[in-house]
Amino acid sequence: MKKFTITIIALIAVSCSDAGDEYISLMCGVEGDNVNLILNKENFTFDLYMPDDPNDIKSGTYQEQGKNHFQLMRGSFDAFGLYLDRRSLLLMSQDYYENCQDQDCSKSQSDEYAICKKIDLPEKYLNKASVKNQI
Repeated sequence: MKKFTITIIALIAVSCSDAGDEYISLMCGVEGDNVNLILNKENFTFDLYMPDDPNDIKSGTYQEQGKNHFQLMRGSFDAFGLYLDRRSLLLMSQDYYENCQDQDCSKSQSDEYAICKKIDLPEKYLNKASVKNQI
């Protein structure tokens, strides 16, 4: 009986999952200049693009850096120079990350970081990602 119950629960959980659950979708910006950052949690890849030009996508991989940061990379070892703080949702340059990784620097004024906020996964992106996965 326990195996049956566990199987039913697993099937319900899978059927209720949303395709957007595998993504973290953020809009990051400073003074009106925004970029969308889409992180794929399953394969640790990201896409970065301007909302008004979704065809110009910068892609790469990301990895955990310490306890609270992701490092965005282009190619296998090519650092993209960007870090995302998972606590404050700051997208920051490498220099800013090196100066602030052990403290909360989100209150300081700097042009070396952008404030991000969670957004719904853009429908156009989800459609494009599903087509890309089918190829």
